[in-house]
Amino acid sequence: MPPHIGQLAKLQTLTAFLVGRQEPTIKELGKLRHLRGELHIGNLQNVVDAWDAVKANLKGKRHLDELRFTWGGDTHDPQHVTSTLEKLEPNRNVKDLQIDGYGGVRFPEWVGKSSFSNIVSLKLSRCTNCTSLPPLGQLASLKRLSIEAFDRVETVSSEFYGNCTAMKKPFESLQTLSFRRMPEWREWISDEGSREAFPLLEVLLIKECPKLAMALPSHHLPRVTRLTISGCEQLATPLPRFPRLHSLSVSGFHSLESLPEEIEQMGWSLSDLGEITIKGWAALKCIPLDLFPNLNTLSVSNCPDL
Repeated sequence: MPPHIGQLAKLQTLTAFLVGRQEPTIKELGKLRHLRGELHIGNLQNVVDAWDAVKANLKGKRHLDELRFTWGGDTHDPQHVTSTLEKLEPNRNVKDLQIDGYGGVRFPEWVGKSSFSNIVSLKLSRCTNCTSLPPLGQLASLKRLSIEAFDRVETVSSEFYGNCTAMKKPFESLQTLSFRRMPEWREWISDEGSREAFPLLEVLLIKECPKLAMALPSHHLPRVTRLTISGCEQLATPLPRFPRLHSLSVSGFHSLESLPEEIEQMGWSLSDLGEITIKGWAALKCIPLDLFPNLNTLSVSNCPDL
């Protein structure tokens, strides 16, 4: 970045700001009061003093719609990283938020706070020190959520849904939910207060979670039409009921022998399925195609007993 970029006092568009250890420090952002649209703040590992992040004054930048925070190197002091992100709290008008490479053990309180009612899209990736997910269920406008590369998370439970005693259903607007590359994730459990979550969810994707054994047993997901499960070799069935499922993509189920029996056991309608992708079902022996009258796409690979 050019030094003293903060002197461009009327600048409105700056898509990327890379923090330097010397110049420019993150304090320079505080002088750019008219920024709007998209902003990616990178190299946050170079923030020496977390209080400099306060001087960036993201809270005061009410016209920034898309924000991305990225740490690009080793974060040896998790507490410092947490303090930095805490002080980078954006304005409530932000709609699209991404946090990548965050090295804190927990997220600051503003991440998932219900007052961020305009957030539509949220992506959290490479948060390798976090042992739990932030409480995101009360983000009223959230439609797309992506969780990726949380190396230490073992359980997703009630904390993920936020305050389940609130009047609103958790994740009341969410349409797309994806989990990727969570090597230690073992179970996804829900309590009584979160069973009505995800009323509008349409797309559910779970990939590369090799230890996941239990997922969403008590949820009823009436609008899910597309389900993708890949690299989850220990995932046990039955999964939740998906009465409107149109697209099914599953790989790595080793013990299942008959496709239609498994689908009916989970409450899915055979006649609704238009697309099926199957990969790596070692014991699968039978796919009677006459039971899928609306099937228009079928892909099968690595099923040696079929």
